[in-house]
Amino acid sequence: MKIGLFVVVFIKCALADGCAEYRAAYGIVCMCNETYCDSREAVGDLGNGTVAVYTSSKGSGKRMFRSEAKLTTSDTGGVIIEVDDTSVEQRITGFGGAFTDASAYHVMDNLSPKARDGLFSSYFGALGNAYSVGRVPLGSSDFSAQSYSLVENGNLATFQLRDDRSQGTDYKLEMIQEAMRYRQGRPLQVFMSIWSAPVAWKSCKTSPKISLNTCGGLAGRILGQNVPTYEFGGLSPDPAIRDKYAKYYLKFIEEYHARNVTLYGLTTQNEPSGNPMKNKWENTFYTPQDEFDFAVKHLGPVVKKQFPGIKLMIGDDQYTSVNTYGGLASKAPTVIDGVTYHWYRSLGGILENTKAILFNSAGGGVQIGETNRKYKLNNTKPGFSFTLATEASNGFLPGSSHVEPGSWNRGYAYSRDIIHQLGNGAAGWVDWNLVLDSNGGPNHANNFVDAAVIWLNRTHFFKNPMFYSIGHFSSFVPPGSTRLGIVGSDDSYVDNKEIETVAFRTPNNQIVVVAINDRLETTGKFLWILKKFATSRPALKTVSGNIKYKGQYVPFTLQPHEIQTFVFSA
Repeated sequence: MKIGLFVVVFIKCALADGCAEYRAAYGIVCMCNETYCDSREAVGDLGNGTVAVYTSSKGSGKRMFRSEAKLTTSDTGGVIIEVDDTSVEQRITGFGGAFTDASAYHVMDNLSPKARDGLFSSYFGALGNAYSVGRVPLGSSDFSAQSYSLVENGNLATFQLRDDRSQGTDYKLEMIQEAMRYRQGRPLQVFMSIWSAPVAWKSCKTSPKISLNTCGGLAGRILGQNVPTYEFGGLSPDPAIRDKYAKYYLKFIEEYHARNVTLYGLTTQNEPSGNPMKNKWENTFYTPQDEFDFAVKHLGPVVKKQFPGIKLMIGDDQYTSVNTYGGLASKAPTVIDGVTYHWYRSLGGILENTKAILFNSAGGGVQIGETNRKYKLNNTKPGFSFTLATEASNGFLPGSSHVEPGSWNRGYAYSRDIIHQLGNGAAGWVDWNLVLDSNGGPNHANNFVDAAVIWLNRTHFFKNPMFYSIGHFSSFVPPGSTRLGIVGSDDSYVDNKEIETVAFRTPNNQIVVVAINDRLETTGKFLWILKKFATSRPALKTVSGNIKYKGQYVPFTLQPHEIQTFVFSA
């Protein structure tokens, strides 16, 4: 990708508030510079039965285009999406993305103040995506320029906030503080996740026994390389070290709190199942039982004593682990507040809400709904009460490009996943990196992926369709909203699985309905094989119908490859 090509063709800067289009290799992106960045129109007055309709479309190039409809008493025929006001499901925590070193590097160090204003307004402003949730790593992740911890040689007295620039500053924190200003008094709920414990506190004794890595696995025993690193090894079983490690989390929470960032929550470990295939990014391995024991016996008591309102979450791994972590969390409901999970077993949205296949290496999304129903999780009571989708990205599958500028298919994969996760009872949905470059990095492990926003240079960035796919939910469904049922909905589908849909009631008594008419185009090696495991759906065509609510109707027409959000007064 040649960055210069994007800059010279950017000619729609001030023509309208809408997308400044550039037709990139995979579709339309919306360009932003120092003088212009698109925003959406406000919902506006919803009196006299007015319905605000926001449309994004592959065919027309629309992005969050606002139009109006009217609530009427006439059913015009076609598909019916009937909102059940009596079926009140889970309370919504919110939507957002991750403040990684990679994102902070592009935004805080390499974007001009004027361009940065456009980016923060787009993500956190009231007329942008209005993100209300953020995730921040404690220490390094693979999306850092190098591995690092916040202490030296396991000495807690040396704790210091830092980032991947090897300086005693943290531009992730600075980015969060800036985002909070754009929230204009509305809370930004940030939770932390950790990739690796300081190496001095790790052990090969708690590493997986069957793996390709060289810490505790067969290869390690043969080669005599049973030495933990940032990438390999579990947490030491020594109770004194585990207590010290819990205080490491607490120090991070305290330091952020002292800088006016009070964390909403923390996950015990990012992807605790480890690196059995010798991936080269940071990790601390736990079995589910070991993670639970550390959380209940060490981490929870230390952190919640000083911050009793903080949310402690376990899991933060793949779909296929949710039932296991749900069962464990139910044993300590006053300590564990939620179970979190990542989307990667969906294989880019292909396998939504299916059973696990291929020895748990794909699918398994059905477990989210099973866990929420079994433990009656609706995010309305203290203690164990919710599941939360905490990471997603595109560009990780074999045979696909890491970054696909303008890919509508990747945008639909996101919106499809959000609908199915919320339909299964998740309290929210969090993207991975907020901003990456045109290579999908930086990433010290070469684990490059795509992002909703791509940085080009100091004055330019662009928004992918993924950005707007998330915005169709995050812009209109604030924290405290509740999901409502859809009459006759089958796994978030209506009308013979033509339309995917979900509905909400907001705290200010608005009804929000999101509906999608789309299909995934599976690309990449071997992925076509997985189609037989995915839900069978009819061919894509224009679909017309009505949203029905309390005897009133909102007519709609959804073109192929189109998503619409409807907002009206309850």
